[in-house]
This record gives sequence, structure tokens and C-alpha cells, in this order.
Amino acid sequence: MSLLNFRDASIKKKIMLIIMIISSISLILACALFLILDTVQFKKLMANNLLLKATIVANNSNAAVGFNLKQSAEEVLRSLKDDEQIIGAVIYTPEGDIFATYISEEWIEGFEIPKLEEDGYTFGDNSLHLYTTIHDQDDYSKAIAKLYVCSDLSVYTNRLYNYMLIIGGVLGISLLVAFLLSSRFQRLISKPLLFLTRKAEEISVNKDYSIRIKKYTNDEVGGLIESFNEMLKEIEKQNVTLDEQLRMITETNTQITDSINYAKRIQDAILPNIDTLKSKLTELFIIFKPKDIVSGDFYWSREKDGYIYIAAVDCTGHGVPGSLMSMIGSNSLNGVINEDGAIDVDLVLSKLNVRVKRALGQNKEGSESQDGMDLAICRIDKKNKKVDYAGANREIYYYSKGEFLSIKADKYPIGGNQYESDLIFTKHTIEYNEGDAFYIFSDGFPDQFGGDNDKKFTNRRLREVLHEVYDKSMDDQEKLLDEAFLAWQADTEQTDDVLMIGFKP
Repeated sequence: MSLLNFRDASIKKKIMLIIMIISSISLILACALFLILDTVQFKKLMANNLLLKATIVANNSNAAVGFNLKQSAEEVLRSLKDDEQIIGAVIYTPEGDIFATYISEEWIEGFEIPKLEEDGYTFGDNSLHLYTTIHDQDDYSKAIAKLYVCSDLSVYTNRLYNYMLIIGGVLGISLLVAFLLSSRFQRLISKPLLFLTRKAEEISVNKDYSIRIKKYTNDEVGGLIESFNEMLKEIEKQNVTLDEQLRMITETNTQITDSINYAKRIQDAILPNIDTLKSKLTELFIIFKPKDIVSGDFYWSREKDGYIYIAAVDCTGHGVPGSLMSMIGSNSLNGVINEDGAIDVDLVLSKLNVRVKRALGQNKEGSESQDGMDLAICRIDKKNKKVDYAGANREIYYYSKGEFLSIKADKYPIGGNQYESDLIFTKHTIEYNEGDAFYIFSDGFPDQFGGDNDKKFTNRRLREVLHEVYDKSMDDQEKLLDEAFLAWQADTEQTDDVLMIGFKP
């Protein structure tokens, strides 16, 4: 109808046309606003729901990640299989390497593992992608891994399609009602829609999915309310399921932690008593900082035929694998001394190498085991004021009459299949004077990252600190070295197990 014809039309037609135009525009705007708000809120709801699941998985996989238990981490990820919308999940190491994965059976062929990205979520064509940080269970400020979870959005697509059908129906009926009735009756549609929108916002803010919206009519709006209530019911049900899964995962995590703590008690039992060691030497300190609950570093000492043996040992790995290696190393060292007596330190290392390779099956053809240990060992002869030293990749520092000296170790480890079993190590004899100080240590102290530029502490910086403290008592040296380490580390995660032994014979 042209503007001229509109002017000439009857009042009835004008009113009817104006009502229909106003009603149409108003309802179209209302539906568009609702659809936009609903889309935003539903996406936010899906993202929050996925974030909740991811947070639960992250909190319950941090122990497995922290202790490098890939199988346990994958078991945690498989708890997501109860949610049919989950396509897959991946745990990345801080370096971006894949640590553990889970892929739904329906998506095994179509799911591609993405590259590691920053925390947050993004919506793809028909999927929701979420990244979140896995924090250390003991120190939440430390990030130990990244978790990626992908969720299918087909439910949202179908829901949007249904909404479009509902909105189309509402528009058609509303135009007919607007044609027949006055604008007063339009509020029968707008009021419940606005009420539903406010309730949706309230639920989104408070996260209270037990709320139900009362249904006043059986029309499309009533159907929409029913669908919305069903959605809330399903979310509430999923929350209950997730709570139960969280309880089970927490229980499993507790059992794993209890087992590791029990392993720590066993490992502590094999370590020499520090007070006993101090009673045999003029002065002594031992700085021992496991990266995890249990350690791959350990210190060892025996007294045999008037000699005092003391060693700082750095086994392959840390945590549970490293602790198992430390028990093999400690038992093997005891076995060497028990069977061969107070032999020279170079022979101790040679015989230890044979025992470790045999214990790990590395002497068998086709063995691929690379596990082993680096160590520095000293034999103290207090009667003749001599210290014999031998090292497998671990040197010794010492101060004699105020002069800094060091002896490099042989450049091969104990164990591993890179070398033959009959390795020959070098013995170095040091004649010491009263007040001379000796230091043996693992690589955990110099390899610690930190400082202003997040670099390693380095052996050079360790020598500088030792030069400042070597003439002090061993108790004071221990305190100052520990303070220097902690100051350098600051908020940085501990890089490795740390072991340092200082003694004055």
C-alpha cells in the first residue's frame, strides 16, 4: 500500500495496519532480543558447564601430572566419557608436549588434537574448545600442565533451530492476534518472555539450576518454558553426576597420595641419620629438597674398617620413578661394602655399575633401559687425614687453606646401556688440613631456574656463594646456601630434586 492509498484508507484499516506494523516490529525486536540473550547465555552456560568439568578434571589430575603418572591422568580424562557431548580432551606439558589424551569413541576418526593455546574458550563451527591450567596440588600458583577439552555443539544447533521454529510460530500467531485484538493482549506474550529472560539472567548469575519457571500457558511460550525447565533439570542432573565423579576421583587421588607418602616413609628409612653422621665428622650439613613427595636424589653413608664413606647420588628422574631408582642405588652401595669391605672408591663405583646394570636388566641383549645415576663418593680416612674421591658425572669442590679447588668426575654414569659393565673409574686422593671443607652435590642446585631472567643458578654462581661462606660453620653455611637457593628460585617451580653435602673431616 502506497502512502497516498494509506491516506485515503479507512480508519479501521489504518488502525489495523498500524497495530500490525507496531506489533510486528515490537514482537520481532522482542524475539530478536530474546534470541540474542538466550544465545549469549546458553553459550556462556555451556562454556561455564564445560569449565566446571574441566576444573574438576584439572584438580583431580594434578597429582597424576605432578608425579608423571600418564596412565592415572588418562583414567581421570576417561571420567568425561559419561558426558556424550565431550568429543575429546588432552593434557599438555608446559613445553606443549602431549601428556595424556581421551577421545570419544564416536569421534576417534574425526578428532584432531590442536596445538597448545592460552587459557580460555572459543566456539568453532559446531564445537566448543576450552583451555585451562592444571595447578600444582600443593602450590596453586604453580602451573604444571594445560588441559584442553572439546565439546560438541550439536545440541545448541538443534536448540537454535527449534527456537527459530518457535519464534516463527509465535510471530505468525501474534500477527493474527494483533489483527484481531488490541495491543492489551500482546502482553500475554511479551510478559512471560520478559519474565523468562530475567529468570535466565538470574540463573546464569547465581548458578542455581534448581530454580524452575512457572508455566502459565500452553502456547509456544509455555513450551519454551518447559524446554527451559527441562534444560535446567538436565544441568542439575549432570552436576549431581559430576559431584559423584569428583568424589570418586578425590578418593582415588587420596589413595594414590597415601601410597606415595608410604613410599616416602620407606625412602626416609634408608637415608642415614644426619645426627649420627655429624657425630662422626668435625662438621656436616645436608641440604635435601625433593621436588615431589619422594626423591630421585639420596645421600648415603657407611662406616667400615675405620673409614667413613659418604656419597651424593642423583638418580634418573624424580618423584616415584626416581625414588625406586634411589632404593636400587642405596641397596647396591650397601651390597658392595658388605661383600667387598672398605675398598677404594673407584672400585666401589665399578662394582656399583655392575650391580645397577644387573638390577635393571641392562646386561641383557636388546635392553633399551637408559636409567642410571650420577654420584660423587668420598672415603674419609681421619687417621691419616686423607679423603679419597671418585665421581660419575658429579665433581667435588673443596677449600684447602682458603684456596678453592675442584676435581672433575669421570664422564660416564652408573648404569645405562651406553657403556659396558666393566667401567674403570678414577680415584683421587686429597690430603686435608684442619678446617678444610668439602662439597659434593647433585645437579638440582645449579640447574634451578630463577632470578630476574629465569635462568639457571649455574655452577659458577654456586662457587661464588661457596667462596663467601666456606670459612663459616657448616650450620651457617647450610642456612646461607639455602637462603641463596630460595632467593634465586623465588616464585619459580623447583626444577629438580636438590641435594648438597658439605663436611669438614
